[in-house]
Parts: sequence; structure tokens; C-alpha cells
Amino acid sequence: MTKRKARLGGASGLFACAATALVMLSPAGAADFWIDTIKDPLPEKLSWKGITVYGVIDVNYTWQSKGQPFDDDLYPGTIYGLLGAPGAHKAYWGFAQSGLSQSSVGVKIEEPLGEGWSVVGKFDTGFNPLSLELSDACASVSNNSGTSLRQQTANVDGSRCGQAINGSAFAGISNANYGTLTFGRQNAFNLDSVIAYDPMGAAYAFSFIGMVGVTAGMGSTEAARWDNSIRYTYNFGPFHAGAMYAFGAEDTAIHAGAYGLNVGGKWQGLSVDAVFAQENSVVNAGRLATYQKNALAATITDNTSASIMGKYTFNLGGGLKDAPGDKLTVYGGYQYTVLSNPDDPLTGYHTTIGGYRLASINNQAYQTDRILNLVFAGAKYEMPSGWSFAAGWYHFSQNSWVSNANGKCSSSASSNCSGDYDQVSFMVDYAINKHLDVYSGIGYTAGSDGLVAGYLSDSDTYVVTGMRLKF
Repeated sequence: MTKRKARLGGASGLFACAATALVMLSPAGAADFWIDTIKDPLPEKLSWKGITVYGVIDVNYTWQSKGQPFDDDLYPGTIYGLLGAPGAHKAYWGFAQSGLSQSSVGVKIEEPLGEGWSVVGKFDTGFNPLSLELSDACASVSNNSGTSLRQQTANVDGSRCGQAINGSAFAGISNANYGTLTFGRQNAFNLDSVIAYDPMGAAYAFSFIGMVGVTAGMGSTEAARWDNSIRYTYNFGPFHAGAMYAFGAEDTAIHAGAYGLNVGGKWQGLSVDAVFAQENSVVNAGRLATYQKNALAATITDNTSASIMGKYTFNLGGGLKDAPGDKLTVYGGYQYTVLSNPDDPLTGYHTTIGGYRLASINNQAYQTDRILNLVFAGAKYEMPSGWSFAAGWYHFSQNSWVSNANGKCSSSASSNCSGDYDQVSFMVDYAINKHLDVYSGIGYTAGSDGLVAGYLSDSDTYVVTGMRLKF
């Protein structure tokens, strides 16, 4: 398949773009370029009765010291950072997308029924604004099958694989006294925690746990969203709790069922959530040795995961009377995940999300358990003027496990060796108005031993400057 590559002239162009953007966003620059006088043509919200239409369009320009060419199907278009990009080996510069938020369009429903009951629902789909295609991570992987690392475009597995509705697709009922019960395609509890407690807001461009879905999916990125799931949540005072169950099926990432539990609470500026999940016969998609249309290789695993994440917000004051002041929020979290061979292996013909065929299935990847550890911390400073500054640090590691081909090790000789991966990033964002903001930031990533086994590079520095429209 021929891929359109969106590029511009050079790394110097990106730095010039970033510098110009920051000058324009500075208080003096804002006055010079009339940013603060830009009128917001959009209404407060697009609603009719209990139905609200919403969406995001996010585009950017990026320079990466080690990158891969732009891919039309992959929702960011590129891979920010190194993990998941074994073919990254030379500087890349060009347009990309969805740096801060997934570009998407959707509908939310909240229609009162009386007696405190409401019908609720949410239906949204992600798209790629530069190619005007539905987001399809699986296509990016499938289309690179049989291609050498140096010739591959950016590709990585994900939970959006070209489905007509590749985000949320659920409906149910809600009552303040009895809780909320919904059914359909829904965020796993851990994806909600990542969005709430990541200092970078799960931004693809600046967050390891936003770009690499293994955290949100509790070991398998396709499982960040559970199809055919039922979910119940209940709030009691400052505390909340929830439970959800996914029925395993074809055309889903989870083939033998899954369940998750969530408890959390808020007190003054503190917010904390803990999540436990068990996913059975989960698909981890990869490239085939030779290209087959709409087909993938798959490692099947049972995943067990536990996490705790939290944040604390300090209201620093400094605003005018009865106006909000500056805020500082500190974030942190930890996740422990175990991947093992499935109790219910997949044999014969099977498909995953998006209808992609699993042409090669490995049910015996882990002769001993693979253990993943994640720890992260960061902070965000927000000002009433629309400025915000965020910084994040992420550390990811794996143990050495016995694979079906190799014993334990602590080097880059094999992907089953123990390994570490770190990412640090900084971002500045300016909200021109409620619907439009511009951003710029920098990230550095580095991996070692088994986590970068077979990679052409072990570190990457990148800069991103972009604009986001929300409605």
C-alpha cells in the first residue's frame, strides 16, 4: 500500500515554528498578534434537549531525533517517543496529529426520565485530520507486515482499529441515589484513571502512558476499551466504587471475558483511585513475517493488573476578587501487571477489533510470567490567563522471563530480557478561548536491555508544536 508522507523542510523549521509560537503566546507577543482579541465563533455547546455533539481537531508539527515516516492510519500519525518504534533510526520532521487529544467527533446523551432517573449514553469515533480517515492502529501494523524495520512507517497496536465507532459506544440508565448502569463499548477503569491522573492528560505527544496503551489496557493496548461490557458505578459521599465485566467474543480484544473493580475518593484537594482487573485471552497484535491483507500476528495472554493513582491540587490564589487564582496540581501513580499464557488458548480462525484476522497465533509466549512495573510523577501549573505548564516523568520496567525460545537474561540480546524505559517531558499550553488552544513541548525517552531488543536506536528527543480546536 502506498502511503502519503506529510513532511516539511527540516528540523530548523520546527524549532523556528516552536519559537514563533512561544513568542506569539508570551504576554507581549499576545498583544502584538492580537491573540487575546480572537473572537470565539463557536457556541458554548452544541446541544438539543439531552443530546450534545462534541469533538476535537488536533494537528501539530514535530521534529524527532529518531523517528519513522508518517502513517495515514495510525491515529497520531507518528510515534512520540521510542517504545513501540523499533525501526526509528533517523531524524524525522513533519506534520502529525492528535498530540494533546485524540481528534474525534461524538454524541453524549443525558435525558431525564423523571423520579431522578436519566437515560445516558456516549458514542464517539476517532479520526485522523491529516488523512481524513478513521483512526486504525491495526491497519498501520498490518500494512507494515513483511517490511524491513528501516522501511517501515510508524505503526503500533491500539484500541482504535477502523471501527465505525472506535471510541465509546454505550448506553444505560443513571440515578443519583442508585448509581449508573451502562452496557456497550466502554473505557476500562484504568484508562479512566490514566486520563484523570496523568500530569500530561494522556497526551500522545508528551505522555508515555498516553502514547503506549499497555498501561490503560492493563498489559494489552487493545484492551484499553472493553467491547460487550456491562459497567456499574456508585457514588456515596466523597467515595465512589465500580465494577465491570466484559463478555469475550470475536471481533473484540478480549476473547474469554474480563472483570474490573474500582474504588476511589476525593477529599479537599486530594483525589485517589485504585483499580484491579483480570483480562483473559487478550490479543496483543503484531506484524506478520509476510504481508497478508487485513491480517495480523497475535500473542494471546491472560493479564492481571493492579494500580493506584492520585493527585492533589493546591489553590494558590492570586486572582481578582471572586475570580479563580493559580492552581498547582501534583500527580503520581503505580501499576503492577502480570502477563501469562492463556488458560483458554485460541486455535483455528479468530478475529480481533476492526475485524482483523489473526493469521498467526502464539499461545505460549511466556513459560514464566512477564511482570511489568510502571511508576510516574509530575505536576501542572494553571493560570486564569489561560497559560498552563506541565512536566512528567515515567519509568517502565519488565522482569526477565522464560520465553518459548530463550531463557532469562539481562541484556539487549532478546525481548524477554529484563529492561527499563524512561521518559521525561515538558509542555506549555495557552488557551486562546474556551475552544481553541496552542501548545508546544519537548520530550526525551531512553530504553535499555530487553525493552529495546532489536531496536535500531535506544533513545529519542522530540519537539512538538500544535493547535487544538474543541467543540
